[in-house]
Amino acid sequence: EWIDASSKTCNLDKDKYQYAFNDFKQHCISSGSNEDRTIKDFKYHFVNWVKKKKDIKAKETVKDRL
Repeated sequence: EWIDASSKTCNLDKDKYQYAFNDFKQHCISSGSNEDRTIKDFKYHFVNWVKKKKDIKAKETVKDRL
């Protein structure tokens, strides 16, 4: 249920969602931010992380066009 809701919120299809989720898990492990989090915090952080990644990618795309 949460996966469907968050994939719609993040505007990701199933393949891209799985890739983003795996990338996010690696990010959490490498930054050490995977401890002492509730499920609610994890979900919130994931959705915000995806949005920021998409914004950065969009800005890079625009920058490359110039």
